Amino acid sequence: MGQIELAILKSAQAGGYLDKIPENDEDIISEANFYLEEAQKSYENGMKGDKTIKEIINLGKKLGKQTTDELFGSEETQLYRGLPVPPDIHSEPVPMPFDFTELSPKEVMKLHAQYNAYLGRARWMLAVMTNKLSNVVHLRDAEYRRAYREISDEAKKRDEKPTKDYIDTLARQDEAYVDFDNKARLHNEDVVSYKALVEIYSGNVDRLSREWTMRQDEEKRY
Repeated sequence: MGQIELAILKSAQAGGYLDKIPENDEDIISEANFYLEEAQKSYENGMKGDKTIKEIINLGKKLGKQTTDELFGSEETQLYRGLPVPPDIHSEPVPMPFDFTELSPKEVMKLHAQYNAYLGRARWMLAVMTNKLSNVVHLRDAEYRRAYREISDEAKKRDEKPTKDYIDTLARQDEAYVDFDNKARLHNEDVVSYKALVEIYSGNVDRLSREWTMRQDEEKRY
């Protein structure tokens, strides 16, 4: 659990927006993101003089600079809410054979166990990367709204009236927005790759299961 998320909730509590800070780390992160988003909306809607809202927004800027692993966990997680997570595969990967005819029943069983382990790990990593993508997109969009608002406010101070498209272009060039947008692209590539692996390994496990069942049926006949 990050100290910035906790600071956001303490600020919301001190300002009278939150009654009780949750005890669970995941709830703290979720609530902090909620109050950060609400603070940004309130600021955009005219509550620019509210001390608590400005404090939360400033904390949000610091939060946006943290790495995604610090915010949302990593693929090294071994337990999730007390449940074991499929571990990383450190042994030499075993290629899927094209032909099963030369394999013994024991080798088929071993392959099935190995590819079931690959499938479990791939599914877990797909969940991790999907969550990371979702959260990075959330932070990217928050940085876009901040940059858009700041550019618009500066233009008003100079009595300028830039078009929405022009402000949009400048907001998308903001350093924090670009950083999160790049992270989102990388996480999206990971999601696509893990989806492909899940589909491939699922097919391999099904094929090995059918092979084992067929051999069992043949043994019973003879």
